[in-house]
Amino acid sequence: MKTVFCILVFTLFSTILNAQDGRVSYYCGPAEVNAMALEGGYLWTGSNTGLFKININSGKLESFQTVSSGILTNKITSIAVDRKGAKWIGHPDGISFYDGSAWKTYKISDFIQSDSYINQVLSFAFDKDNTAWMGTYRGLVRFDGNQWTLYSPVPAGNYFSVSSIAVDNSGIMWLATSRGLEKFDGTNWTLIDTTKGAIDTEGINFLAIDSKGTKWFSSYARILYKYDGEKMVSYKMPPADSTTYYSSVNSVSVDKNDVVWIGTDVLISFDGQSWNSYNQKNNKLPGTHVTCAVSDNSGAIWAGTNENPARLTGGSFTVFDLSNSGLPNNHVGKIVSDNEGNIWIISVGYLSLFKNGFWRNFNAENSGLPPVAITDIAFDSRNNAWIGTWNGLVMYDGDRTWTVYNSKNSGLLDNRVEALAFDSKGVLWIASSEGLARFDGHNWKFYNRYNSGFSGNPMSISVDMEDIKWIGVGGGVLKFDDKSWKAYSLGLVPSVVVDKNNTKWFGTSGFVKYDNTNWDSYQADYMVNSIIPISQTSLLFASNWGLGQFDVSNGSVNWCPINSKLLNNYLNTIFLDKDNNLWIGSDGGGIAVYNEKGITSGVTIGLLLQNFPNPFNSSTTIYYSVPSAGTTILKVYDILGREVTTLVDEFKTPGTYKINFNAGNLSGGVYVYSVTSGGKRESRKLVLLK
Repeated sequence: MKTVFCILVFTLFSTILNAQDGRVSYYCGPAEVNAMALEGGYLWTGSNTGLFKININSGKLESFQTVSSGILTNKITSIAVDRKGAKWIGHPDGISFYDGSAWKTYKISDFIQSDSYINQVLSFAFDKDNTAWMGTYRGLVRFDGNQWTLYSPVPAGNYFSVSSIAVDNSGIMWLATSRGLEKFDGTNWTLIDTTKGAIDTEGINFLAIDSKGTKWFSSYARILYKYDGEKMVSYKMPPADSTTYYSSVNSVSVDKNDVVWIGTDVLISFDGQSWNSYNQKNNKLPGTHVTCAVSDNSGAIWAGTNENPARLTGGSFTVFDLSNSGLPNNHVGKIVSDNEGNIWIISVGYLSLFKNGFWRNFNAENSGLPPVAITDIAFDSRNNAWIGTWNGLVMYDGDRTWTVYNSKNSGLLDNRVEALAFDSKGVLWIASSEGLARFDGHNWKFYNRYNSGFSGNPMSISVDMEDIKWIGVGGGVLKFDDKSWKAYSLGLVPSVVVDKNNTKWFGTSGFVKYDNTNWDSYQADYMVNSIIPISQTSLLFASNWGLGQFDVSNGSVNWCPINSKLLNNYLNTIFLDKDNNLWIGSDGGGIAVYNEKGITSGVTIGLLLQNFPNPFNSSTTIYYSVPSAGTTILKVYDILGREVTTLVDEFKTPGTYKINFNAGNLSGGVYVYSVTSGGKRESRKLVLLK
């Protein structure tokens, strides 16, 4: 296959993108926090979707992405602020440096002869001269503003990771390395013997020094170590609060009172004698695991989680939501539309509906969905949503009714549903891990490896114009015509699409095309996760390398210029809506929507939904959206335009909100509620009955 890096020439992508010209919209949910650093009254937060600056006092948020700043990539793995206030931002393949006005980027391999592993900075530290020291997978790197120098106690080119750096009061650097606890004075390396007393700390990842010079450190195991320069002591951490796989240590830090804080599936504190645990249930921790923790000048603790950063004060967390939409998280698995053109999005643990510019999110807590992974969604002729999960099939009528079908109450013999498709007769076909099920609304039939030619682990399904089922599995594709089965070996097939000519397209390590006569295969190094045919010889595809166009006539791939603007290039899904807006879902960067002619109004976030109930007696709920961070004002007026009350007048981060309006002291009649946010204003009427 020939790969060409150039500007596309088909309808959707004819010019290089400008993120500010109205052709691209970005929807991001809560950000996964990978690193945090404090600078006076600001918290700098690095996530998989960019860099964020939070005003600790006001909560005001400023975001930096590749589309709006000089950061190298939107995935950030480490952050530090040097003694002059400059920000050092580590990415998987380099460094961004920001002094508050200008940006610089560095790739260490450009200055030090080494492989690309040296470019990922795991940790930063600054000595009294403000010289930068960086931990990498190849050793310790020093940069004085001019010269780059690599230090390592092992032969050049060998693996030697420096995960954490702490500088003591005498200027000695203490390092958490792949060999264990080490100190480095700028010339000599000393590996601390930590094996006395049967303590095994070879290969540590997290390190902090308290005010007395005591070193606190840990590996991923749930054991905390204390080293005072002579004696080594170990402490077994309390059991995990949950049964999730996040039970390892992710960070160790020390506050101004020498209390040790450990990030794991919860936030844990240790004062040398007693342990405290802060979690979602008791303290409103926003995420299911804590990636990092820092203490500010006031003594408040900031926890970075897999959802958002949060500040712990008074035993409870205040959450700082980094979203700019109602999308619940940034891991987007699939995007489709229903029969009315509304957009449905599958993400981790959620099913989201985007309708008329507003978001509505469903999960196990507010709907009939089971608390497991959601895999697929399809719509019948009545626009009922059929939802595949790892604990059965769910039907939602769009109103209030959720019906669950599983092995206990239906003919669905396997509850792990992977993919769904309707045929021309309205029969639903359900691909599960153990077989293929057929449901016509009344009767069930199940095909598995014992009673049919079914085999493999299904990943996708599509029904062609002759009602033949094509099932993408781990080893290829299965063809089923209701009578016989046939298997084709293609490798992993996460995507099966039938175009308007009944040609079958299969996404795999490249592309496979079947025109009902001939098979054509186009191999590639990347996995094709989603396909949109745009002509007989051309298709759009989403891959783990980004978005591209494939030309069958010459086997070439044109990588789309939008890739340089996306917050994450690992793409799971693409969808073209009725208005020619291209929805692009990534595995960590949320959603981008692109239209060469400008995003249509149905895609942009609205400000107000109709209050509910309406008409109402004494109390109603008003739903409103904030398109961009800033002051949001929501007021109610009488029919003559006189202000009745102000319900909201405060700084808000982007997202969807609701507020209760109690009109018990007002006379019945028509009122107007109006919201002003992001430079826009929108009003609606409500009716009070008395």
